[in-house]
Amino acid sequence: MSDEWIYQHDGRVHGPVSLADLRAALQLGLVTPSDLVRRRIVQGWAPADTFPELHAPLPQRPATPSVTGEESP
Repeated sequence: MSDEWIYQHDGRVHGPVSLADLRAALQLGLVTPSDLVRRRIVQGWAPADTFPELHAPLPQRPATPSVTGEESP
């Protein structure tokens, strides 16, 4: 991974994780904006809400059609 992140949540250190995984964890509420994060190669911790790249919207996944077993007319 070229852009690895480490974060602290509930007194424990987690990671390294990818930027996409950390952004997803923030959106799901598994990481809070006040949790401390840092890039793996940088030693300084800062709250997640201070990193603009963590708050960009995630790309939407295309919907997958459901399979019903019925044929279309």
